[in-house]
Amino acid sequence: MARRYREFLAADDRGGVDLPVWRRTERPGYGQAIIATFCGHDVWFASPDLDLVPAPEAALCLVAPWCARRGVPLRGVSGLAPAFLANVRSATALMGEWWGYGPLTYHEIEASPALPAAAPLPSAAGATGLFFSGGVDSFYSLINNPDIRVITFVVGFDIRLPNRPTWEAMISAYRAVAQERGIRLVTIFTNLRQHPTLGDSSWGRYHGAALCALAHMQRAEASRWLISSSYTRGNLVPWGTHPDLDWRWGNTEVGVVHFGEELWRAEKLASLAAHALVHRNLRVCFTDPRAQGNCGRCEKCIRTRLIYWQDLPGIACDCMPHAPSLAQAIDGIKHLKTPGLDKAYQRFLDRAPIAGDVTAALTRLLARTRGKSLCSPR
Repeated sequence: MARRYREFLAADDRGGVDLPVWRRTERPGYGQAIIATFCGHDVWFASPDLDLVPAPEAALCLVAPWCARRGVPLRGVSGLAPAFLANVRSATALMGEWWGYGPLTYHEIEASPALPAAAPLPSAAGATGLFFSGGVDSFYSLINNPDIRVITFVVGFDIRLPNRPTWEAMISAYRAVAQERGIRLVTIFTNLRQHPTLGDSSWGRYHGAALCALAHMQRAEASRWLISSSYTRGNLVPWGTHPDLDWRWGNTEVGVVHFGEELWRAEKLASLAAHALVHRNLRVCFTDPRAQGNCGRCEKCIRTRLIYWQDLPGIACDCMPHAPSLAQAIDGIKHLKTPGLDKAYQRFLDRAPIAGDVTAALTRLLARTRGKSLCSPR
């Protein structure tokens, strides 16, 4: 495999790579599928709920970050709308500003002036869809957008294909959520993260482009797709989904909207206090997800437990275990790794009681993360 990959890169250096072309197929157990070959390996997407559209725009969203990061020109894009090509180039330019590489180049379009300036593109009038993981951000978007007609859950992104008991339980729960809301659930399966090239380890940087590829594949289902914010506008960091980035992956048939960045995640969940549907089905864990629900020990589970502890006293998350204790779980985190999280935990600490096991554990965690004791008075 390594030799084949080196040979492919050598070919890239001579003139770039071709935009993958979709083929229709079937994945037994997963439904009708579309499949394409990139870097000598197949990437596929399948759904038992609808026929995915083999849109070239979807292929471009998938491979554009990879090509830009490696400075590899992309061939075979001349049939795509110039405004869409311009916006995708601008998406990779913004990502490159964050992470240190140049924008995507198109083999057929050598000069940037050949493309229009990047601008939000109007999408055709139609239904609204939401990418739904079952977490706080997803539920906030669902409850606050009554025009949503379809939610899409992806197996193979955070929840991996081999973890069948977990994704089967999640699909069952989310079908019940969709039924209660009077909308449709679409499930999509993919091997994207197992692809030797596109399954990049820096998933946090590129998952937004992958979601937008799925929006193009589902354009017959909805023309406006919501991606739920991960960060609040006052605490934005370079990330694969971002209010300045997501719209750039859309075109005149598919619009992409970043939603919910006006609130901290704690504020979102607190605003959903009266919605029992949320507390019965909330799943935030992707470090060790289980059929029964969340693990209760990983950073994301702990952050959610802190929200319930601080902002929703007396309300329980049915899918969250109570052991170990919250203080013990916090002490189990070596340090916070994701950019911007220290501000979220400082916010918990600022609103915590002056004394107590959880307050002390938060103080220790922030000290470990920052490499020194917190010196600002509380």
